[in-house]
Amino acid sequence: MASFLEMFPGLPAPSLTVHSDSFDLQFSFLPSDVLFPSVARVARAFGTEPHLRQMSDGHWHFTARGCWQGLDVTVFASVSLATDEDRVGGAVA
Repeated sequence: MASFLEMFPGLPAPSLTVHSDSFDLQFSFLPSDVLFPSVARVARAFGTEPHLRQMSDGHWHFTARGCWQGLDVTVFASVSLATDEDRVGGAVA
């Protein structure tokens, strides 16, 4: 995973969840002008476009999926975890 992340100098530190055949990168609690471009930057490396997806719990994720060294990779940012003050209205401490 470290060598994957090293491909993106300056990328904010994501939360990482590792599975036996895949891993997930989540960006959260950042301003949207950092959060969403981070997802898009990784998506471009996969040769795909990120998209907005509604999850089963009603929340929205900006997400992209790809493959790296035989592992499935999902990168996402929850729209509700962006820290824009005018959007979250102080809900994020």
